[in-house]
Amino acid sequence: MSLCGGRCGKSSEAEGSRNSSGQAYYALFIFTILTAVNQLHRYLLIAAIEPMSNDLQFGDKICTPFNETSIDIYIQDYDDNITAEEFCLYDDGIRCTNQTMFQNTTLCDWLYTGTGSEYEILAGPVFIIVLGILGVPVTVLAEMGRVNRRNVVGVCTICWSLTILCTGFSQTLAEIYVWRFLLGFFEAPFNPFSMTLLGTFFGPDRRGLAMGVAASGAYLGYGSSFAFIAVVDLIGWRWTYISTGIGGAVLGFLCLITVKNPQSNVKENLGSRHLGSMDNVLKALGGEPWSVLLPIFLAFACKMGYQYTLSYNLNNYFVEYFPSFPTDIFLSWMLALTGILAFILGGFLSDIAGKRAGALGRLWTIVILEMIQIPLYIFFILLSLPINIILGALGITIGDGWNGIGLSALADIVSPALRTVIFALFFCVMDVIGGCVIVAVTPLTSILGLKIALLSLGTGMLVGGTLLILLAIVALVLLNRRRARSYSLERTEEDALYNRSVGKASHEKTPLISEESTPT
Repeated sequence: MSLCGGRCGKSSEAEGSRNSSGQAYYALFIFTILTAVNQLHRYLLIAAIEPMSNDLQFGDKICTPFNETSIDIYIQDYDDNITAEEFCLYDDGIRCTNQTMFQNTTLCDWLYTGTGSEYEILAGPVFIIVLGILGVPVTVLAEMGRVNRRNVVGVCTICWSLTILCTGFSQTLAEIYVWRFLLGFFEAPFNPFSMTLLGTFFGPDRRGLAMGVAASGAYLGYGSSFAFIAVVDLIGWRWTYISTGIGGAVLGFLCLITVKNPQSNVKENLGSRHLGSMDNVLKALGGEPWSVLLPIFLAFACKMGYQYTLSYNLNNYFVEYFPSFPTDIFLSWMLALTGILAFILGGFLSDIAGKRAGALGRLWTIVILEMIQIPLYIFFILLSLPINIILGALGITIGDGWNGIGLSALADIVSPALRTVIFALFFCVMDVIGGCVIVAVTPLTSILGLKIALLSLGTGMLVGGTLLILLAIVALVLLNRRRARSYSLERTEEDALYNRSVGKASHEKTPLISEESTPT
């Protein structure tokens, strides 16, 4: 068990010493790009959902004018004093249901808005729960054998990219569900294996920043999904999926060909970088400090719940409350820029705090940043343009670098041999619980409106996550004290045994033990 509540000694972990800086930084660059592609493919649904739902006819819909000229003539003939929109919305869209026609022309037709339970299920459970749950057995099975982690990352990238490509050929909602399910399956091992590789490339002094930079690719990909709204308008949602799928597969092949596996001299890694059997895995996991790990897992599940809720509904939020705001132009680069700054800032502060106080310092960094972010998020939801954009960007920059900080804290706490498995469990709890929160958006919106739904869910998740991190800090402090007392007792017993040995040796007139060899 590796509890680093205080500063971890450099001698305890020399993982990055045998890896050249060039190899390490190239791997960091590739994994950052792959993380961006991972998130772009995940959030491409945001850009494509409206034309996709109209093409395949699913989700919420409203009755809208199909031929306004014919509707105006129809209204004049019947002396109705209403607009074309009101004409079609009459009686819950009965004119769309009945396909009302005038002069052989359809007057109104259904417009699918890209919202509703089908969308929330696509965005959430059918993808996120699969992503979380299947990540654990796949990762454990891989770690039980002599697996090449670089190859896992590259092959997974190729496979999930092919599911994106195949999505572009879907003809029914059921097919979209299947490909979305497989997207989650193949994306599941990516984060645990890529972050474990980075943890081996970079030692404790640089790990937080390295993981933060790699994780910043998430916002680069998420921000790009808003830019792809314009791409979808230009080439259609099908060709958008097909082209990005091809691009992702090419990058996966590049990873396989050019990234080298890091060398590791961590002796705890069972000598062969694999866990051997399920019994070994379970025994090793039983020795980890779960009183600390579990609150961290749940805290990040809350944080992910906030992020998923806002991410998949941000475009809908602006469309409803600020319809003239060009999300494809502004949010694309703003989210990418602020997200990258957030992860770099979080990783930098995390490494500074980690040098002084180990995992405790990293966890306190999360708490402090979260306490600043919470009011900024509240103001972002409640206020109007442009002040809400400024506060929202500031909130992301300050508080959304949590992923890299949390992973580097976990790397300090757990045994190096179990990092990949622990990371998989971490992402499982985070994605499954956090992914379920998004399902509450639709029913809450129908009762309270979208703004209050996002406000209540997002704020609740942020506050809950912060309190759970504080609980983890308390548990870690108590464990460190218990460990210190146990260590002190062991040293006292060793000193007593040593003194008895020295006394006996002096009585027998043997040479005195030199001061240099005396235990310290």
